[in-house]
Amino acid sequence: MLKLNLHQLMDERNLSIQDVFESTGISRNTISQLYNGKSKGIQLSTLSKLVNFLQLDSVDELFIDSGDYENIGAEIVLGNDFANGYYSEEDISDIFSLNLDVFDDIDFHNTHFFDLAFTDGEEKKDGTQTLFLYLPLSLGEQSDSKILQFESLFDSFEDYPDPYRMNNEFADLLNHVGSNNLDFLVSNAFSNFIIKYKKCLPKTVEYIGFRTDFGYNKIDQFPVSYLWRSDELLDNKKINSLLDIKYYH
Repeated sequence: MLKLNLHQLMDERNLSIQDVFESTGISRNTISQLYNGKSKGIQLSTLSKLVNFLQLDSVDELFIDSGDYENIGAEIVLGNDFANGYYSEEDISDIFSLNLDVFDDIDFHNTHFFDLAFTDGEEKKDGTQTLFLYLPLSLGEQSDSKILQFESLFDSFEDYPDPYRMNNEFADLLNHVGSNNLDFLVSNAFSNFIIKYKKCLPKTVEYIGFRTDFGYNKIDQFPVSYLWRSDELLDNKKINSLLDIKYYH
């Protein structure tokens, strides 16, 4: 299925909706709907104006094949060390509390305790979904009693077989689903995760963040960087309402 790729083309050129409006005469509302993937159709005259303004060789460059990304899902899961029995779920409280004394035999801030897993939405016979990409998560050095900063940084993947492939796959994912849809996916993944392990979360934690330098581009060192209030993540309906307001109002 073809999908309009205006969000990527504008982001690559560091263009705002106002910039496109002033240069093309296309209404701000139309540009906003096209950018956020909310438009139900597009006029040929609008396509022509966008092609000329963006200096594209053909109208085909305005579209990408969304392929297998239509039903994508995301979730935070426990890392391999949990599956292999090195850690138990009881250790999550110590991890969230940054109790480094318990983990004094490891490089705590470079240890991937959790994974941000992306699935293709296709359910297998056992009820699970096919995993096509994951980003192992560590708790960054910025974490303290008030903020838990989850990170997936390229330099911490020295022991992984092919971080360059992971980088390219995540960049491809970001380009296909768009930054707005990715925000919804990742925010809901963290919301479900924090709700599940609410009892492990210290009462002092006010904020939860996530950032990654995977999918690096020339504009942003961290193309994906979010910060949520912990009380917002603990209310799935609230976090989705806030995202709706952020992108569509």
